Amino acid sequence: MKKANSITYKKCVIYNKPSEAFPEMVQITKTPKAINELLGSKWVTLNKAEIAIDTLLAENLIIYGAASVKKEIESIGLPYIEDVSL
Repeated sequence: MKKANSITYKKCVIYNKPSEAFPEMVQITKTPKAINELLGSKWVTLNKAEIAIDTLLAENLIIYGAASVKKEIESIGLPYIEDVSL
């Protein structure tokens, strides 16, 4: 969805903020609460901003997914092993 110089990507609003050195620079101006640490960050290209958003969303899925799995395992009575060394 494009509006006057803005792009929406996975519920984040990204605006073009070009400079002389980086004519394709963008800034993330609105984010969901889960990835609020990206709010206000500037990226050299739109692609780099999208990668940062995807990375942070994936990390959050991994973190919260592990907590969910731990609860499920404990609910059926199995011991949860914190560190598994292969």
